[in-house]
Amino acid sequence: MRLTQAKIERIRRINPQVIHLELGMIDESLYRIKPGQTLLARLVDASGEPLAWDPYLREQWWPLGMTGQNTLIVEHPADP
Repeated sequence: MRLTQAKIERIRRINPQVIHLELGMIDESLYRIKPGQTLLARLVDASGEPLAWDPYLREQWWPLGMTGQNTLIVEHPADP
């Protein structure tokens, strides 16, 4: 597992259950993600500290593709 950081550039609600996030690239390793791989993500503040430790395990995000602005689009379940 490789630790990296990215910035959420844009959020789009696709339907009541799913949102798409556009992640601005900060680390080159995100360029090499392959189909079928997923990201384990935890939201952090500007200083890099986690916003919450509950749940302790990271959330699973599913990459959908790259945009022309060098951002990675991921699918994420919307919170109720």
